Amino acid sequence: MVANLQPLGFGWSKFEEADDEQAQPDVATNGKSTKGPASKPSKKKPVRPTSRRVKKTEGDDTLAIDLNDSDEFVEPLSDASEDESIVDVTELFRPKPPKTKLYDKDLEFPLYWSEVLSPITQKYIPVDPIVKSLVGTSRELVESLEPRGGKADKAKQGMSYCIAHSQDGTAKDVTVRYLKGQLFPGKTKGMRMQREKIPVYNKHGKVKRYEYHDYFKAIMRGYVRGGAKHPVTEVDEAEESTDLKPAEPEKKEVKEGEETLQYYKSSKEYVLARHLKREEALLPGTVPVRKFRNKGKGGKLEAEEDVFLRKDIVPVKSAETWHKQGRAPMPGAEPLKHAPYRVATTNRRRELAEAEAAAGHKILQPLYGYDQTDWIIPDPIKDGVIPKNDYGNIDMFAEHMCPEGAVHIPYRGVVRVCKRMGIDFAEAVVGFEFGNRMAVPVIQGVVVAEEHHDTVIEELEKDEAERARKEDEKKRKLVLTTWRKLLLGLRVADRIREDYAHLEEDEGAGGGAHHDKDWHAQMQEAEDEMRFRDENMAGGFLPEGFNVEEPLKKAPPPPPNQPTKSNYFANSQGDDENEADPFEVDHGEIHDQEEGGGFVPFDNYGVNQNDGGGGFIPEDDEDMKDAQPKPENEALVASGKPATRSLKKAAPKAKAKPKQKQTSRRRSRRTKIEDTEDEDTEEED
Repeated sequence: MVANLQPLGFGWSKFEEADDEQAQPDVATNGKSTKGPASKPSKKKPVRPTSRRVKKTEGDDTLAIDLNDSDEFVEPLSDASEDESIVDVTELFRPKPPKTKLYDKDLEFPLYWSEVLSPITQKYIPVDPIVKSLVGTSRELVESLEPRGGKADKAKQGMSYCIAHSQDGTAKDVTVRYLKGQLFPGKTKGMRMQREKIPVYNKHGKVKRYEYHDYFKAIMRGYVRGGAKHPVTEVDEAEESTDLKPAEPEKKEVKEGEETLQYYKSSKEYVLARHLKREEALLPGTVPVRKFRNKGKGGKLEAEEDVFLRKDIVPVKSAETWHKQGRAPMPGAEPLKHAPYRVATTNRRRELAEAEAAAGHKILQPLYGYDQTDWIIPDPIKDGVIPKNDYGNIDMFAEHMCPEGAVHIPYRGVVRVCKRMGIDFAEAVVGFEFGNRMAVPVIQGVVVAEEHHDTVIEELEKDEAERARKEDEKKRKLVLTTWRKLLLGLRVADRIREDYAHLEEDEGAGGGAHHDKDWHAQMQEAEDEMRFRDENMAGGFLPEGFNVEEPLKKAPPPPPNQPTKSNYFANSQGDDENEADPFEVDHGEIHDQEEGGGFVPFDNYGVNQNDGGGGFIPEDDEDMKDAQPKPENEALVASGKPATRSLKKAAPKAKAKPKQKQTSRRRSRRTKIEDTEDEDTEEED
């Protein structure tokens, strides 16, 4: 079975557009149309379906003849004159309706047909019993299955892929068999998937070659014959070499004197001078083989032109192009052709414009043939000095352009080695890259004297080893830095989880509590604090330059008769002790002068009277004496009885100092020096 796969179309043609049906007026029983909204006539008539059936009328009187009205001038026949030989046979002969097609009745060309293998010719013969009802016994009948002409365009039928399926499950593409003249691609051009051109690059990123990928062929690979289950037969080989082999277009033989301009343009044997390219020229002394006169507009004949043979044409190039190939024109060689300059850079265009302005006419570029050029062989070097051009380098477009006694070292970093060793060298220019109206030279290595080759190679190997070591060290540092960052992040995350986990619990219990700071800000602050701690603490060891102050020796405890006393609350500066305090409240007599903070110690509970109660340090005796205006309190104190006194309101606490910003300056440790009895006595004095 052969299936003609149709390409997926899009859009609608004018025959497929759906228009609104024209509303027909309602007809009453009296034959008059009823009034109703007038419908607008449609611009396009609705397409009626094609049908070959003949509608039957009531009574089938289409061919019946009315004998009474056949001739108005003939007298009516009487009963006596009736002829029994006249018989009305119109009812007996009726037209036979055509046979209707059950399948694909709306197609002009088949989509499916069969192929039968002939046992005599061993060739496949197409058979279409549905649409065209033919057997492809000739080439014309086989080609008639290809959709062509206006009917095919109207039905949107074409031929892109014809796939023949066999009983064993294999399939093959047999499109070439049904194309006109077996010329491929023919009408299938633009409907088949073309081969994709895929570039293959080398290690330097340049295109090494191209490979072609046929998508449809890759799909059919699983259905073609050639395996162990379905081997290739002789019939398949004969079919591939005859019916499925594309034919080559026939060459039309043109008689002499009937040639056209297009014939000479595409001819591989003859050529006209007007059809020569810029880099093509005729050899000196070439003789034309014939004359050609073209017909112009209105049938007028133009002037005769010489016709030459294609073998007398040679390629020509400019001196600069030959120089890039390692060749140069011979002295005294005459150019075979002159052509306009092709300017690729801005500087060259400026120079050409200045030269044309000075000369007063258009300057042409001379072109030379291969036989007019010779290899460029430079002179040998002397005393290890490399010859250089005007730009300070040497042209190395070919290997033979290296002067005798010198060697080309095409490695990276060799320029730095030569400069360090003080060796004379010249950078090698191996080509040019053009872009942005500029020509950039491609430099590859240097050219040095042969006696310095081994030394330069040794130094270059050392530099490469050092460069590789630095790259490895750089990668190692990057890896360690990445790991350190990861570990710091884990430590920060653990610390934040320990310090702020209770906030999350409170937030879940309280329902809607928000943190004061963003999580990222907390992370950054904790990381800065840990970094600052690491820098100052140096991992638990004292950093260099850190001076530790030795703590002073602790003074011996004072004797029991002279207790150390100090005030917990700092006295405000500028206050007079004898001045009356407006906020002072009198609570009665003072029970004890030596107790501080309003707590009374008792001996029964193991508390010394000299010590302050409640953890407060009692004030000095001298201060208490100045603060006691009544002398009778002294007697009470001497007798050991609890004395009453008026408590003073505590001075307001000083405002907390603002939190200082962390600085990069390293902190120094300070030892706390405890107060001694000597310092207390000095203050009293």
